[in-house]
Amino acid sequence: MITNKEVYCALFIFIAITLTGCQSNMELPAELVAVVDNYPLKYNPANSHIEYSRKINVVFKIKNMSWRNFFIPISDERGNKYHSFIKVSSPTNHNVIVGAYYWQNKSVLNSGDSISICVRLMESHLRDLGVYDLPPRDVIKRMSFEYVVDVNDLKESDYLIPKLKFHISKNVKYIYQEPEGMCG
Repeated sequence: MITNKEVYCALFIFIAITLTGCQSNMELPAELVAVVDNYPLKYNPANSHIEYSRKINVVFKIKNMSWRNFFIPISDERGNKYHSFIKVSSPTNHNVIVGAYYWQNKSVLNSGDSISICVRLMESHLRDLGVYDLPPRDVIKRMSFEYVVDVNDLKESDYLIPKLKFHISKNVKYIYQEPEGMCG
């Protein structure tokens, strides 16, 4: 005869196995590889007047060197309706939630593969973070990025959701865009 104690014990073991299969303690590096600023390289806020909003795109590459496949849900600008997001902080402001999207439009990271995630910092984000007038190299040095996993996304896939550790690589490519109609 099965006792209540055995039923509770079996239920606890089932829940523990289910939860450990959903959330991962695995940490993957998210390496900053490119920064795209829509302002020109020689922009000086004191001497220049540009009549469009500043936007900086920050591209992180995530490599999966493990034998497992991972699910990296991000509520993005291209229609993926997940609940997890990227949060940016600076010395002057914390907890600014920013837009992001998958470079290859995929949320599953297979073993041995990599994906890139673009974090979009709009003018309002840059101002809130206190870095609007800084050059991109200084903007990046003053910010920290955090991947926040929402529990609602744990049931979206059978794959584990890793923690992401954001860091700046030594070979970041900085790209500056000249506004249309502006020479030299």
